[in-house]
Amino acid sequence: MVYEMYRSYFYSNRKESDDITIAVLGLTVAYAILILGRDGFHVSLNLALIILGESFVAVFTAFFLHELAHRQIGRRLGYHTRFQLWPFGLLLAFVTAFIGILFGAMGAVSIYNARDNRSMGIIAAAGPATNLGLGFIFLATGLVFSGIPLAFEIATSVSGLNFYLGTFNMIPFGPLDGHKVLSWDFRYFIFLFSALLVMTVISFSVFRF
Repeated sequence: MVYEMYRSYFYSNRKESDDITIAVLGLTVAYAILILGRDGFHVSLNLALIILGESFVAVFTAFFLHELAHRQIGRRLGYHTRFQLWPFGLLLAFVTAFIGILFGAMGAVSIYNARDNRSMGIIAAAGPATNLGLGFIFLATGLVFSGIPLAFEIATSVSGLNFYLGTFNMIPFGPLDGHKVLSWDFRYFIFLFSALLVMTVISFSVFRF
């Protein structure tokens, strides 16, 4: 019932809704593996479940809302857009999580009839811009609740993953968002990439994301 409500609200195409669900759940488990691996997987069952929940919130905001932003902005501009799972990316996420890094390209929103650089750039920028905004929101939340260790850790973890995935996607290479944004507007690319990169470094060094 919950899944049918989610599918009807966010995605009308069953194949697309299945693809994004698999991607979100797969990346959730991969990110949880990454977090658990920092302690050598020596955690209690209760803590493991908390980490899994933390991972889901982080992935839902950093990945799902990123892709949803691409999709919805594309459709508002009049283009046909659809999320497609990349199965090999799913495998890479698990492999890299076990070695202490995270490959977060589980799939992408395909834009079937967009041709001009401006439209492609705006659609591409929507995802990382969403990550930047959410990263600041969760970072501020973590600082407000800094006196509560668990709340602080979850909020900064969610914030850090948003900054990290936003930065990764802004690399100006191949099919990544950064290449499309750079082709559209150099100034916007510099602003978005620089802001995400700086916040990612802060997340790694200060908050130990």
